[in-house]
Amino acid sequence: MRLFFLLLLLTTTTHSFSQIELSLEKSITIEGNIIDKLTNEPMPYATIINNNTKKGTISNINGYFKLKVENPLDRIIISYIGYKPFLLKNVSSKHYLIRLEENVHNLSEFMITPSEDSYLYDVFYECKKNKSQKNVTGKAYYELKTTVGINLVEIVESFHNANVSGYDLQTIDLKAGRLGMQFYKNRTFMSIESSKAITSMENFKKNEFFPTSPYQLSKKNLKKHYYIEHVKAYKNEQFDSIYVLKLSPKDSVPRSYFNCTAWLNTTNKSIVKLNLTLQNAKTHPFLPLFPTAKESLEKVDLNITKSFLTIEQSSFFEHIDFNYKVDYKNSEGETYRINTDAVLHVYDFESTFDLPLFIFSSKNIGDYREINALPSNNFFWNNNNELKLHHKENVNFKFFNDPKTLTVKNSFSNTQHIKKGIFEHPFIEWSKRRILFKENDSSKIDTKTPIYLSDQYDLNAKIFLDVNNYTDSFDILTATILDPYQSFYYLPITPQSNCFINIYFDIVEIERRKMVADLLKIKKEYALIKQLHAKYLEKINTVKMTYFKEVERGSNFKNLKKWNYYVLNNLGINNMDLFMVTEH
Repeated sequence: MRLFFLLLLLTTTTHSFSQIELSLEKSITIEGNIIDKLTNEPMPYATIINNNTKKGTISNINGYFKLKVENPLDRIIISYIGYKPFLLKNVSSKHYLIRLEENVHNLSEFMITPSEDSYLYDVFYECKKNKSQKNVTGKAYYELKTTVGINLVEIVESFHNANVSGYDLQTIDLKAGRLGMQFYKNRTFMSIESSKAITSMENFKKNEFFPTSPYQLSKKNLKKHYYIEHVKAYKNEQFDSIYVLKLSPKDSVPRSYFNCTAWLNTTNKSIVKLNLTLQNAKTHPFLPLFPTAKESLEKVDLNITKSFLTIEQSSFFEHIDFNYKVDYKNSEGETYRINTDAVLHVYDFESTFDLPLFIFSSKNIGDYREINALPSNNFFWNNNNELKLHHKENVNFKFFNDPKTLTVKNSFSNTQHIKKGIFEHPFIEWSKRRILFKENDSSKIDTKTPIYLSDQYDLNAKIFLDVNNYTDSFDILTATILDPYQSFYYLPITPQSNCFINIYFDIVEIERRKMVADLLKIKKEYALIKQLHAKYLEKINTVKMTYFKEVERGSNFKNLKKWNYYVLNNLGINNMDLFMVTEH
């Protein structure tokens, strides 16, 4: 595909004027590939911004992008750190091949000899000293893809609110997510907590799960453990001086120190970009999902790139490419080369999502369980086009809709390969299907202290609520969710206890339906919706305490029958008949 520009010449004819007038009113979607002008290599995660609307996207791992343009006269800026920005104006085609040219203009004031390398350590360290302590929030996109050989076996895709403190990404809060897996030789390969690994990797503090990086060392130890080399220097589009430095661990350093290439803005003393690599890393955050004595990770290669954005003279985390290759050896002695490419990109510091009204009882449940907890939100995925790593063949869409793909729901349930599901203890969305707890595990009971029956069980169902407003369409998604981290039953499982558990879940579902009816009576304002949701959470807790007290785990037949009738009258479900509960 060749890049070309079409020059439109305005004439006085009515025909020409009407054609151009029509094109100005109609938005188009452009797509293209971004490559290195010299090497023709694709440029992943380049930034594509519509300078008129301030909306944009990033290229995917193959350098491909897609962007909606409201007006053909909009100015589209394509940028990549270390390369000259490319301006695309007067959009006249739907397909483009963008060749970015590396910014290699040498700075005349920059000259260095090997004997002066101490100055480079000073340059490197000064940018650390100038780190910002300010906090900002923004919208973020996360995507992870795993391949074994040429076989795509996993995709995780999600949107978040990102909490950023200077150069570090602190936390991300899930707005919506989806995932899929496919079997490879009857095995699944999953990265169940990669986003947690990304947020735990700070730039200036050591982490026991990651190799040491140069910015985690004092200046004295930096000189002791690293060689430093000037690679190049140039002026960016703001005419700031950018130095590119390469830091390599000395021979005496163990296999737990990153190699580092740093892009540093020496004009305002800030870090522009960091690339950290290490082959066969001794320190890494990965473990087999089901570790045994015969399973091991033979080799882990890390390649991590972080880039930073300047906002009002302070630098903030903007983007990370988190790529790792793992040699996994199974119990049969077979070795698989697993390649995972993840990206997390903060693309909007001007606004945030209205997050789902659902509080997780644990902050360390992992990506898979967190996405499992949220109901499928088709309205969001069909309408939100703020930022996605599009592909010509829409790889994600095909993968998620492939009959061979395990999705977030069936990965926690029986499959033709795994009878008990991949994960235990899922978040459960209410349905007319009944739930059953496992038989009592006596090891959970503390025999050293007095045993109170109320300490041996608890149930906690919550109402999930998510508000979305796109293209003049307003959508409220609600569901009743049983939290497995706050729900347990260590007493003997009987027909009465099963009936007791399911009636409780049904009671919360009835309250959700009442809430939905009340939502129709109020204005569609997020603050009012949030207030109503909080009111029903309080009501559910009050009803729960009344129900637990009256029914006594199902042993009070009279009151159990009363609540069973309440559910039957509202939902048409007769739990006492289903579990064959009769009065003794």
